[in-house]
Amino acid sequence: MKPIIKRYLRLRLLDNNILLFGENSIAKNIQVNDVLTRYVSLLDGERTVSEIFTILHNEFPEITVKDVEEATEKFLNENLIEDNNENKPDYLSDEELTRYDRQLLFFSMFETPNVDRYTFQKRLKDSKVTILGGGGVGSHTLLNLACAGVGEIRIVDFDKVELSNLNRSFIFNESDIGKKKVSSLEKKIKNINPKVNYEFIDKKISSKQEILGIINGSDFAVLCADTPYLKINKWFNEACLEKNIPYSLAGCSEFHGLVGPITIPYKTSCFECQDYDQKDIFSGSDYIVRANKRRTAPSFVPIISTLASLNSLEIIKYLTQIQQPSILNKQIRINFMTMEFEKIERPRKKDCPVCGDKVVKECSVSVR
Repeated sequence: MKPIIKRYLRLRLLDNNILLFGENSIAKNIQVNDVLTRYVSLLDGERTVSEIFTILHNEFPEITVKDVEEATEKFLNENLIEDNNENKPDYLSDEELTRYDRQLLFFSMFETPNVDRYTFQKRLKDSKVTILGGGGVGSHTLLNLACAGVGEIRIVDFDKVELSNLNRSFIFNESDIGKKKVSSLEKKIKNINPKVNYEFIDKKISSKQEILGIINGSDFAVLCADTPYLKINKWFNEACLEKNIPYSLAGCSEFHGLVGPITIPYKTSCFECQDYDQKDIFSGSDYIVRANKRRTAPSFVPIISTLASLNSLEIIKYLTQIQQPSILNKQIRINFMTMEFEKIERPRKKDCPVCGDKVVKECSVSVR
């Protein structure tokens, strides 16, 4: 082993000989003396532990091999150093290692003695995600997950690009107007990350049965479509539960955004558990009288891209298992005018008509 300080860590020597590794919540303080300061200076990946001992012993004769080995073990356990001599995994190409270099650094913050950063990336590479809806939230979700290296992504939409779409999506441009969204997305996203396997489906969803066929084989599904209003949420929820596929939602209304919850079938709350107003699902005469047929949800790109990014991060947490998602049985509500974030509890209901007949189990990220 040739120990080297992790690349993302900033080192600062504070007063009272306190050496600060990193910043914010991951920062670690270590009380240092001349010996430990010299030891840290030798953690450059050029020397083995025994070579570090030799240098230290020549300068500080009281230092033993055991002292250096224990210090190295402590730094490893604190996730402050790594082996500069490690073998790169054969399941990631050199191109992938370079492409994902910065997020591998991000993943390295969550490494353990049993799981390294490359394993986290492999979990993404081995995952298949289906996205229903290729508009604002859907296209940004596609962009996030493709950039991160999710191995297979299937996206479904039936609509064409309109000029009004361009205020809330980075990926479309004026040359796409009048073209099918899935065709435009296919052309653009393959140039962004050709390492991902994509499937583009030009289809309008009109039943739960259609969703069952589309999400089949997925490790995760994302609903970014809102038509037909609320009906598609019910179809999607029931289909994902039937196929035992975890899913998440994201969307906005006026200047409020909602992310989540992530639903893990029969372990966390489903759509039916979450007390939405279901009245608009049905099209009785009372609904027709009260409905505003002109109603269109206001949105623009800062809101849409933020919601998609937050949702994508939670999805990546789930797929990689770097950390338990923050939106299990919870929903993030954002007031974009005041920038206030609120977590709303969305607990699973034992008497839920859709998922309540199953055994409630303690939820954890290990459910995959």
